[in-house]
Amino acid sequence: PLTSEQITTLARNAALLSHHPNTPEGLQAYREQLAAWANRWGQEAVINYEKPVPLKLETSPVASGECFNCGMRGHQGQFCKATADQTLGVREREWRVLCGRNLTRSSGHLAQVNNVLDDNFDSWLNGS
Repeated sequence: PLTSEQITTLARNAALLSHHPNTPEGLQAYREQLAAWANRWGQEAVINYEKPVPLKLETSPVASGECFNCGMRGHQGQFCKATADQTLGVREREWRVLCGRNLTRSSGHLAQVNNVLDDNFDSWLNGS
């Protein structure tokens, strides 16, 4: 499990890279991000909270309930109908899994909120 400091770094890194539109310019910018990532981390890099991975064009943001196979919302991996050319690369898949497990409501890492009831229950119940 990640520490709270690592989760903070992960959240910052998840927002660090621009997610580009599916345009010729967006594709060029995405390819430049991929090249910069490979240059910085290398082919054998292990994906972790310190290494944000560029997101494939036209996919959902990380930690948005997206499918880890294709990057789209609306279904889970076991129900994914994406073709081979539509699926995510292993690095992006691992990044999305890491973010999804650590940055979503179900991860248990959100701040706890304690409600303090100081109103009169009967007044609340009566709509007063």
